[in-house]
Amino acid sequence: MKTQNVDKLELVWSSAPLEYEHVTLEVLLDSDPVVVVNREQGLDNLEVELFGPTPDGAILYKLPLDRLIDALIECRDEMKRSKWRDRSGGDPEV
Repeated sequence: MKTQNVDKLELVWSSAPLEYEHVTLEVLLDSDPVVVVNREQGLDNLEVELFGPTPDGAILYKLPLDRLIDALIECRDEMKRSKWRDRSGGDPEV
């Protein structure tokens, strides 16, 4: 898998009346949507839709926003607590 560094991240309010009853907030990386946050289940149950690397932009996953935030926080905390600090000798350069 090729890794591409992205410099431009922006949040954009969007309205897609055929898909959502309410406006959504999109995360764009270099103008490509990668995350859409919607409130179709209410403000206490925000959902996040993650877009994958498919050419047609098909949605790959949909889950509660809080679950994604919790998972990202847990990943950050686990990495900070880990004993290793550098790449292991067998890891390739990216």
